Order: sequence, then C-alpha cells, then structure tokens
Amino acid sequence: MTYIYDPNYNRVSTMVDGSGTTVYAYNPVTAPPALGANRLASMDGPLPNDTITFAYDELGRVANRSVNGAANSESWVFDSLGRVGTDTNKLGMFNYAYVGVTNRLNTLTYPGGMTANYLYFPNSEDKHLQQIKNQTSASVLLSQFDYTYDDEGEIKTWTKNYPGLATPQRYDLTYDNADQLTNAPLKNTSTNALVRQYIYGYDLASNRSSERVASQTTTSTPNNVNEITSQSGATNRSLAYDLNGSLTNDGAARTFEWDGANRLVAINYTANTNRSEFTYDGLNRCVKVVEKTNGSIASTRKFVWCGNEKCEFRGSNNGIQMQLFEQGQYQDGAPYFYMRDHLGSTREMTDGSGTVVARYDYDPWGRSTTLTGTNKPDFNFTGLYQHGKSGLDMATYRFYDPELGRWLSRDPIAERGGLNLYGYVENNPVNWVDPWGLDYTQTGPNLTIDTDTNTRTRGTGDRSHQDQLAPGSAGNSVPGVVAPPGHGISVGDPATLTTNGRTVQCVTTDTTDNNHGINHEHRPEVNQRAAEAAGLHLVPGPQGPMPSNGQRGNPDIPATIHFPTGHP
Repeated sequence: MTYIYDPNYNRVSTMVDGSGTTVYAYNPVTAPPALGANRLASMDGPLPNDTITFAYDELGRVANRSVNGAANSESWVFDSLGRVGTDTNKLGMFNYAYVGVTNRLNTLTYPGGMTANYLYFPNSEDKHLQQIKNQTSASVLLSQFDYTYDDEGEIKTWTKNYPGLATPQRYDLTYDNADQLTNAPLKNTSTNALVRQYIYGYDLASNRSSERVASQTTTSTPNNVNEITSQSGATNRSLAYDLNGSLTNDGAARTFEWDGANRLVAINYTANTNRSEFTYDGLNRCVKVVEKTNGSIASTRKFVWCGNEKCEFRGSNNGIQMQLFEQGQYQDGAPYFYMRDHLGSTREMTDGSGTVVARYDYDPWGRSTTLTGTNKPDFNFTGLYQHGKSGLDMATYRFYDPELGRWLSRDPIAERGGLNLYGYVENNPVNWVDPWGLDYTQTGPNLTIDTDTNTRTRGTGDRSHQDQLAPGSAGNSVPGVVAPPGHGISVGDPATLTTNGRTVQCVTTDTTDNNHGINHEHRPEVNQRAAEAAGLHLVPGPQGPMPSNGQRGNPDIPATIHFPTGHP
C-alpha cells in the first residue's frame, strides 16, 4: 500500500494497492467559493473508464454522481424540506413522496408507474411501519408485507402475500429477554395452521446453539472463543478455524483461505475442482471475483465501487456487464427493478414493463429460495451481494453464512464490538441489518428529524438510534435533509472525524449499549492503522468507505462529525 498526499490540505491524492492506482482530485477553493469547493471532485480508479465524478448543490449535498461521464450518471433533487424528491439514473426517474412534512416515505414511484407504498401506525403506536405494498402501474399486487409490534417495538407479526400464494402467510415472532429471536412459526393467516416451524436457542455467550426447521433440529457446539466447532442432528459436521479465528473448513462442502489482513481470498469446493478467488483494494473492498474449474478461469467479475456501494460489474476485458443502483440494475440494454421488504431483501425483480421475471423468499436467517423465474438476485438477503457459487452473502467487510447464521470471521475491532465476535445483528435478524459487517442498525423507512436539536432518529420504540450532529457542520447535518428508506443517518454511516487539526474518514457507531440498543451514544469509528500512524490518514470521498480493522472513537476526543449527503 502506498499513499501520496496533497501538500496543501494533507489529504490523499493517490492510492496504490494490489488492484492498481486510484487518483483523487478535489475542487479548488476560490473567492467567492464555487459549489463543492474543497470537496472531492473525482476518483480515477485502476480500471479503464472508471472515473467517478461528483457535483454538489448550494448546501454541499451530492447532486450528481457519474461513472465514466454520461454513461452511468445519477442525479438527486431535494425538496424545500431537504428530502430527496427525485432520483434519476440509467433506470429512469424515481419519485419520492412523503407523509405530510415528515420524513416518512409514503410512496416510491418507479419509471413506468410501479409503486412501493408505505403505511404507518398512528402516534399512539409510535408511528411504526404498518405495511409495504408493492404494485404494478395498474395497481396489481406484486407483494405485500404487514407488521405488528410488541411493547418494545420489536416486530410481533410479519405477514406476507404475493400472487401465487394461495393464502397470505404470517410469522408469529417471539424473543427472549436479550431480544434474540426464539420462535418464528410461519402460519396460514386464514386457518392459523402451521406452514413451517422455526425455533432457535442460544447459550450465555449468544451463540445460536440450536435451530429447529420444520421437524429437524441442528445443535451447534462452540469452543471457549465462540467458534462453532461441531454440529449434530439434522446437520452433522466438524468445523475448523485458523489462529485468527477465521473459518477454514465448514466440514461439509467448502474450505476457505485467508490473507494476512484476515480477508477471505479463496474458497475451494470439496465436491469438485471448482475454486473462487477474491481480490481486494486498499480500502478492503472486494474488487474482483474469479471462478476457476480445474485451475482454468471460468469467469471473472470486477466491481467498480462508488463509496461503499457497488455501482458496476465488469468482465475480464473490463467491459460493463451490469450497472447497479439502489432501485435495480441495468443489464443487456434493459432496466430491471427490485421490490423489497422492510429488511431491504429483494422480493421481486421486474423488467421495464413491470412484469415479474423472478420472485424470491427467505427464512428468518436469510436462506433464500427462488419461487419463480431462473434469475438469481445479485443482491439478496437484506440487500447483501450474494456470491452465487458459495451461497454466502458478502457485506462490505465480512462474509455472512445464512446456514450458520453468523459471520465467517471475527469482528475486525474484536471485543470492542461486543463479546461474541461472530454474532449477526445480536441474533435478531428480522428487525436489524448489517450492510457493512461492522455493526447492526435498524431498517425500514421510519426516519424522523428534530430540527431544533439537529438530531436524527431512525427506528421504532426504545430501540431507536439517535445521532447527534455537530452544530454548524455541513452536509446531512443541515436540518431536514434526509435520504430514501434504508439510507437515513444511522449506525455505520460514513462521517468525517476532525481532531487536532487532522481529518480521517470514519463511520458512526455506538460507545454505549444500555439494554440492547436503548440510548445508544454514537461516536466516530476510525481506521486503527491510520490512527496508529499518527497522521490520521484521510480516506477521501463524499461517501468515503470505511476500511476494516476500525477502532471505535475515544469519547474523550473532541470531534466534529460531517455526514456527507447524497449517498444513493
């Protein structure tokens, strides 16, 4: 890894890593200042025609982001309350409508007229999300999800319905005193008959020690560092780990190889000669996946990243295979749209006319099933990228195994992130998500802002997250500025920490955890290696990615936090 710094502002101008060279350019500071002065203007990565450019509005929000110019451009327009009104990209124009002057999304209208519609409970029930209804332009149902809640704001019932399902089905959800999911029987809503049983048990260290699916029970046994070393019952296998605590053999069908930075670099499949290889950039993001058979390359997929989001897939010759957006993908000259549930899991993929080309379902821990169609989603459970060969879900910095219900490797910040280093969202996968593999956050479109205290709260009930922004700071600290569902300011969002005159890219995180999520206090999370280098290395970007091996910010360090806007 090599960094070259701007001599004037002590910021990275060039990064050289194993994938190549990335050059960062910044807008000049002029008198009077122009829009986006001193902000990141462009990033030119190691691939041909992969320059990402940014344009800003008067409030410092990203108004346009493009990859290779007009070939892949996305623009955002905000209303007078600072809410995203339209999002225009290669797929078309998406329109956002809200409940009155609140920040709760009412309707997302897709190009061609499809809609995602949201209903909420009244004030007496904490304005929890009540329903998501995805419809065609002719108001024909694509999918519908209805929710009720317990006194702590946890989802108590979750009902799903879609064409082809004879009768709507309902999860009746219960939790233990630590808010871990214990029962999720799936029932016929008309007859209350059991469709499928899901029961989970946990030990005192929050390892999922048992799982019952239908009539089959699997028991998991951990060692004294919470590595699941064996399973018995419906699944029988022994698992092995390296000295860093990363899974090396799942005892069933896969072995795993890790590099010195504890990143997964290869998966070998024991039933055949297939092998998957992963390459990373200097920000610890996976930038290439190579599939091999008998030692020969069968396929190559490269990723172009826009901050912490994949925005293009490319092939071995660097040709564009797919362009990616929050609402769908552009492939082979045609748009395809995603319809989602409250977790952000892809439920339907439709073509430009609104015809369903594939429909998907998931169990409570994310095992996916393709109900109709042959297209497997690239973005799967909670919107995570699914590596098709292995069946693993790739967060930005770790791999999640829905069979085990846990991460394959330890938390990069060790016990500072909690006592169980493998646990997924504190064993509450129906209420929480972890898009980065670093920290959990509540999901759904319920986002509120107190413009008097400049505080954002997303989530419901006592488990809501709250982020206190520095008075007078720019970007998303401007009162009233919000983003679409799933993109409000919350734990894990990018921020900039300034301390002792130096600036470093970081994310918001928790330093306190009182009763599993109540009254969380958010602090920056900083790259440990950069902090140790005493230079507080800046990772530039309006949505700067957070490398793994983060270190939670010292609450005694005074800091201002700048939340970049416009992250799509």
